[in-house]
Amino acid sequence: MYKGWLVQFPGLVGTWAGELQSTWENPKTGQEEPTIRAFLLIRQTFSSISCTMFTKEMVSYSRAAQLLKDEQADSIALSFNYTSTPKAAIRDRSAINDGAADLRVVRVPERMLECQYWTGCCMY
Repeated sequence: MYKGWLVQFPGLVGTWAGELQSTWENPKTGQEEPTIRAFLLIRQTFSSISCTMFTKEMVSYSRAAQLLKDEQADSIALSFNYTSTPKAAIRDRSAINDGAADLRVVRVPERMLECQYWTGCCMY
């Protein structure tokens, strides 16, 4: 159990498997891309937390991350800013970009993370 006066956040350390659903439309097809398999590696100590996300085409590193507690809603969130670096072979259609993610820690009925994320493209 993580609730207490000293440790107020759950341990999220490990590799989390999931899917991303983007709202980006492919300009060639006019369609949204299908879901993307993703893995989120969370490293956490008593005083810090960081995230690295991997997909088939890119890797994203958190630049700043924080666990947040909402006492009234009895909820925990993991929020972070990231830089996403696509593999060199696809940079003609997917530029290096920055974004932010807000993950809600779900405890019941099963332990999982639900996420919303925002991304923007850098200017070169």
